Amino acid sequence: MLEHHVAPVVRMFAPDGSEVSLNDVTARVERRHELLVDLWVTGELTPVDWARTDAAAWFHLAPEVRGPLSGGAFDPVRPVRIEIRLAPEHATVVGLLCETVDEILAELRAPEILPALQRTESWYALRVTQDLGPVRAGFRTVWADAT
Repeated sequence: MLEHHVAPVVRMFAPDGSEVSLNDVTARVERRHELLVDLWVTGELTPVDWARTDAAAWFHLAPEVRGPLSGGAFDPVRPVRIEIRLAPEHATVVGLLCETVDEILAELRAPEILPALQRTESWYALRVTQDLGPVRAGFRTVWADAT
């Protein structure tokens, strides 16, 4: 599965209507028989957007779904990397409406046919990490085990 550069910034919207920006966004697209099976996106959150995401449990990040290593706090001045997976019901719709990987990536950049791609509740966080010098620290969620 190839990783595709999506955009320098992808805007998402939280349930409260506020904006969350993913930076340096890449995507992995899994297709079978020309249909989309799965869509993963990785991007960085600013420290401010991570603090808001963490506090509100956006991207289905409730404390009970976080792995045992999630107890440590992230450095409050460094960006946080998040890997998310599109909910299966939305992946099915994207797969039916987008014929090529380029169309899927364009829809991620600026959704026209499926606004759900911009909603944090349409995505499940799999891994949340942060570079701490030579080490990348963080946690996995139960959603990562379901992939």
